[in-house]
Amino acid sequence: MRSHNSFSTKIGKFVLVPIFIYYIFQIICFHASTTPFDSTEEEIVGVYNLDTVVISSNIGVNANAMSNLSDVVQKSSNNEYDLESNTSNNSNNKGDNALISTVSSNPTTTRTTHTRSNTSKQTTTSNVTYNTNNEPDQVHVHVQSKRYNETEYEVQLEQSIKPLHNVSTCTYVNSFYGGFCNQYQMFTGVIVEADELNHSQILLHPLKWKDTLGTNKRIPHRFLFDVVHWNTYYPRLPRLVTYDETLHPDVIVHYMDTEKPKSYWNITFPYKNATKPYAIGHKKSTVAWANYRRYSRKIESGKINRSDAELLMIREAFKPHPSIQQIIDDFKSLHQMKNIMVWHARIEPDMQKHPVCKDYKVTNISDILDMIYEKYEEPPVSTVLIALDRSLLEKEVSDPSKTNELALHNLHVLNEIMSKGMWGGRVKVLEAGSQLAKHSGSKFLTKVSTLVGSIINFFLFLEADIFIGTKVSSWSHYVMMYRFFREKKMNYFYQPKGLDWVTPPLVDHPPRFIC
Repeated sequence: MRSHNSFSTKIGKFVLVPIFIYYIFQIICFHASTTPFDSTEEEIVGVYNLDTVVISSNIGVNANAMSNLSDVVQKSSNNEYDLESNTSNNSNNKGDNALISTVSSNPTTTRTTHTRSNTSKQTTTSNVTYNTNNEPDQVHVHVQSKRYNETEYEVQLEQSIKPLHNVSTCTYVNSFYGGFCNQYQMFTGVIVEADELNHSQILLHPLKWKDTLGTNKRIPHRFLFDVVHWNTYYPRLPRLVTYDETLHPDVIVHYMDTEKPKSYWNITFPYKNATKPYAIGHKKSTVAWANYRRYSRKIESGKINRSDAELLMIREAFKPHPSIQQIIDDFKSLHQMKNIMVWHARIEPDMQKHPVCKDYKVTNISDILDMIYEKYEEPPVSTVLIALDRSLLEKEVSDPSKTNELALHNLHVLNEIMSKGMWGGRVKVLEAGSQLAKHSGSKFLTKVSTLVGSIINFFLFLEADIFIGTKVSSWSHYVMMYRFFREKKMNYFYQPKGLDWVTPPLVDHPPRFIC
């Protein structure tokens, strides 16, 4: 046995050492000949339950081993978030009772796929039109769903993000940063620029949102927002599509780590010379935000009207990922939320220190409560939903090195109205946001609960009867703006002088953000 093992070891070394040297040489050559443009910050990656999702011409990620979103992400010893499994096995999906029918004809082929799952009363129809080279020309995904089903959504997503041929495609070369609404501005800036330059598609994988004040890591757009729904608005909005090495030769997506693909320019500087795809946001990291501010100032000065693309985003197209939307829907159903006031209590310690717009700030929760009671002596609703980052208050109060009496007071009053209600206990008070994400049963959503909590609250707030917010918060401003364009006009901002009704009936446009 010793002789056999020794011989095997020698053979293994003889075979493996040259292979190892060859791959090291390939990696060195690859990095020497390409220039990266993706963010260097860590990225949180999640993959939903799907047999095989093709993410490049020859690379597939199998997520069949991940039973649901709760099992997607685990924390590894090097402080990165990795997939639990990446093993290809295309035969494990037979239990889903999938029914697939394909009809083909040339020179143009339309393939209609019907997928039925035995775990949900849900039917999905995806129509993909192919050209004579068997390449997708148009993708139409029709969804009929009562509850979110991961497997079926991923089938829809795979079809929806296939890039179209013979249309202009661009890619954003930076990442978003700041709070949720600051990042929303940047995303809107990307969409507006792509629309102005007549780009029909935007590469999806470089679009990443930062879990600011949480993990501070990057989360791919496709795990936070409904890309399938968004792409149904093409051509009125640019499609979000996957990378294709034939269609996009000016970029290389490196899959050495298939869970965190990195993008590299395959051309020499300057990147503005790229055409497949075109580069947007290549000048500096703030360009998307600057684009949005430039665009907004033109609207505010009356030089242009708000673009049809942005109005479409506000009214219909921009929606949370179905897994997050399901949390929202279940919360609304559980609490029978039909007559509610929503209150953005921006009283956390970081707002106490925020130096901008001090004349408009109110950071004592009792002062805001007094304003609400003065405006409404009798309860106008049956439920109040309050949005704030409780964890920041609790962290400040529990830190023995800090003495923050205002934070201690705010946390005490918050806990009191949560337990006793408002208007003498006649109106119940609820929290949603990050608390819902943390208790969702999903490891992925729990890890990024700060950003996901903002998304949950944002979309919950859009449907309320009355909104109470603050002029100094971009989050409050965009809730107000969305509500205005959705014909929800009962929007108030608290200021030291009291509540200010910022969107009364005769106002024909929302006030601008000045802080």
